[in-house]
Amino acid sequence: MSVSDFKPAVASFSMHTREGGFFVQAGEKVLLIVDIILAGLTLRTLPTVHEEPDDFVVTVTLMKQRGGIETVIIRQLYLECEAKDIDVNGLKQVSFGFDVIEDWKMVNFVDTFYFLWVSVTSTPPSDGGISDDLFYGKLIDTKVPFTLRGSENGC
Repeated sequence: MSVSDFKPAVASFSMHTREGGFFVQAGEKVLLIVDIILAGLTLRTLPTVHEEPDDFVVTVTLMKQRGGIETVIIRQLYLECEAKDIDVNGLKQVSFGFDVIEDWKMVNFVDTFYFLWVSVTSTPPSDGGISDDLFYGKLIDTKVPFTLRGSENGC
């Protein structure tokens, strides 16, 4: 079966806090910064189907898995990009900053952890959830290695 994939490539991805590490303290507000460079944006064409680069939306969704019981969206940010914003090398750099205010209790990286998705879609996300577009347009799915400073498990 023939398949066409119009998603861009991820040329660079980084996430960090303002302080540089991922150690958090109870009651502390943390700024999580996500930087992404997308590539191949001018190459996503196929004559008679997709002849011109199109506008797109980059969405970053920060979520928390709570004890294997539920997944909660902490925050979702998106940026609408026009095809004319793509540079001559087919690259687009985007940055997102999440102010995360959590109690940070019970963060153990195994069954209670934070993670984020980076998705590229043709439309902004709908309010309050994860649409099929975000799921199928997902480029990155990774944990965020927040660690409670001074926790009993030696982290």
